[in-house]
Amino acid sequence: MTLLVTADELDALARRLGASRFPGVTTSLFDTVGAEHHRVLTDRLLATLIARGLVEERDSRLVAPAETAALLGPTLCGGIRYEIERTDPDARAVTALGAFAGLVVWHRADGLYHRFDAVSTDGDVARALVDLVDPAPGPAAGRPFRARHSALPSRLESLPDGWRATTTITQAAAPDGVTALSWVSIVDCGDGQVWLLEPDPDSPDDGLAAGDDPVLRATPVDPAALLAYLTDWCGSAG
Repeated sequence: MTLLVTADELDALARRLGASRFPGVTTSLFDTVGAEHHRVLTDRLLATLIARGLVEERDSRLVAPAETAALLGPTLCGGIRYEIERTDPDARAVTALGAFAGLVVWHRADGLYHRFDAVSTDGDVARALVDLVDPAPGPAAGRPFRARHSALPSRLESLPDGWRATTTITQAAAPDGVTALSWVSIVDCGDGQVWLLEPDPDSPDDGLAAGDDPVLRATPVDPAALLAYLTDWCGSAG
């Protein structure tokens, strides 16, 4: 299952549901149009969704067909969302993953277009995260260590053109209406060297605020160990 919509349409949907911004949307037409026109803009954008059969009006309520509801459910109703920032030598991409009622959905944006893809029906977010990280195969190499974030480039070896990829996963949950954040990074140095980085519990800062230089725990992992860690990490948020 796949859903392709614009940022404008998603923000219109969010406004109809009582919010001002759809999760994962950073900019839309609502940012450039005067507030006095937002009501008309919302109605027109929702009309495009209705015309495409993605939502419908029923007794003055907006109702989504089963497929649309399933693909948007992890974002709107899932409670836990995983933002994935992946950087490689040539590109940087930010996507998101979530699950609701067993369906795991990958949300990514290309300019003003947003795509939602069902990647599994077993609710296994951890395995989907490992697939997106795509770690190099092979056994773990190296010994665990602790270091400031700023010292990592000198501690982790890399290929001549830099690390193969760095993937940071930020977990946002809302138990009892309180937002909690945690994060973990996976650095693929190339040549089979993959490191898991997480904030050290004794670090004076956690890396969530700009300017933080937290103490990190670095652990070498193979794909199986990474899956085991993420399974426990995702489960602790549930």
